[in-house]
Amino acid sequence: ANGSLVSFNAAANTSYLVRVGGYNGATGQGTLTIAAPSCGPTNETCAGSLWLTDGVNITGSTVGTTNDGTASCGNAAGAPDLWYRYRPVSSGSTTFTTCDLASYDTVISIFTGTCGALTEAGCNDDTNGACGLRSTVTLTTSAGTDYYVRVSGYAGATGAFKIKAVGGGGVAPPANDDCANRSGIPLGITPFSTVGATTDGPTHTSCNFRGNNNITNDVWFNYPSACDGRLTIATCGSSFDTKIAVYDGYGCQNYEARLLACSDNDCGSQSSVTIDATAHSFYTIRVGGFNGATGVGSLTLTCVLPCIGDFNQDGGVDGADVAAFFAEWENGRSTADVNQDGGVDGNDVITFFSAWEAGC
Repeated sequence: ANGSLVSFNAAANTSYLVRVGGYNGATGQGTLTIAAPSCGPTNETCAGSLWLTDGVNITGSTVGTTNDGTASCGNAAGAPDLWYRYRPVSSGSTTFTTCDLASYDTVISIFTGTCGALTEAGCNDDTNGACGLRSTVTLTTSAGTDYYVRVSGYAGATGAFKIKAVGGGGVAPPANDDCANRSGIPLGITPFSTVGATTDGPTHTSCNFRGNNNITNDVWFNYPSACDGRLTIATCGSSFDTKIAVYDGYGCQNYEARLLACSDNDCGSQSSVTIDATAHSFYTIRVGGFNGATGVGSLTLTCVLPCIGDFNQDGGVDGADVAAFFAEWENGRSTADVNQDGGVDGNDVITFFSAWEAGC
């Protein structure tokens, strides 16, 4: 749980430097594992399924792929395959089809559940009169449910095809839909979208959300704090009715115990919270909607530094602040880094006294 994982698109014949360190000065022993990139398509396995967007064809080819699933029709249980995933936003009838293009006799099988524990919901080999040896499956689908689409071939046949889903309004969810995939963000403005997102966090009874204590269709962020002061997190000006929750530290557990603040309507129907932040700490930010609302917007993080002259934060600027500052400065403590340059030196003394003489 305390290890780190980084994946990126590597270029052939290019050297990369890998830096390994510890959180907040931590040291120890470990193992560095470098995995070679897969030579096959990302979606050659169920776990690598590519998202389908309603009405949009995706081109694929099963030539050279392996078998990762099954099918109850078309003698395709052991055929080479590729995988796709579709999440409708509205309940109703959805059609999955290769009718727009297939260079071979395709088979489509649709599953619900999770990879490794799938249940087949539909299967088709030939549509015959509709589009010959190509395949079409029409199902009654439920909003927010993930459907896994396996494209294979009759009796092991392979070739190129186009696959699309039509009817449920589905879109690919945001990359940071789940807390485990939260995006790291800095101070400033970060665009975001909750369209297609699911609800990944808990209900907070301590938050006053107009009788609805949940944040729905949420996306997640991690802020590695560069702020040592008052941190404001806001979605003001976004296109929908937003909610925000902010948690101390990082990770995807103990949400209630880590909850620092939550917000519903602080700037119109959008949200804004302000917390006391500490530099070099982490804050987990959850942004979602009221009662299923989704849309696009901007998440803005701003930091206001405390009154530097009032070093002991007792509400006054006097000799006690000078004594408190030098007690920290002489011991090289990070709290004396008042100019926030990462070091404790004479420049901090100049910054402190400039603020102290000005009364703040």
